[in-house]
Amino acid sequence: MPLSVGGAPDDPRNLWPEPRSGHWSAARKDQLESTIGKMVCEGRLSLTQGQAVFLGDWTRGYVRFIGTP
Repeated sequence: MPLSVGGAPDDPRNLWPEPRSGHWSAARKDQLESTIGKMVCEGRLSLTQGQAVFLGDWTRGYVRFIGTP
């Protein structure tokens, strides 16, 4: 769970290397994390809705909220 939507920085489930290259790179995930965090802060999504984007396949959330890369 990204820190921007309530993830714990020392939770082992948040600590793994992400690929810096490739189609679904860490940069794309960072972009989604920033977008969702902003939407939660603005009240456009609830915290629960924002967290749900990252449960399972985050690439679906990317396509839904940002678009097809």
